[in-house]
Amino acid sequence: MTNQTRNAATLAADRAKAEKRAEALRQNLARRKGQSRERAEQIADQNNDKTEKDQ
Repeated sequence: MTNQTRNAATLAADRAKAEKRAEALRQNLARRKGQSRERAEQIADQNNDKTEKDQ
């Protein structure tokens, strides 16, 4: 496996983890704060955008 292939696989795995985490955040925020799903998605998307910028 070349470095480029390994990097692509790592990025794909990281993206899958980030998407799974974002969904968990959406559900958790909606439950804990009693907010509408739409608002919870906005907050989770903002958090996810910050996470992607950090990578």
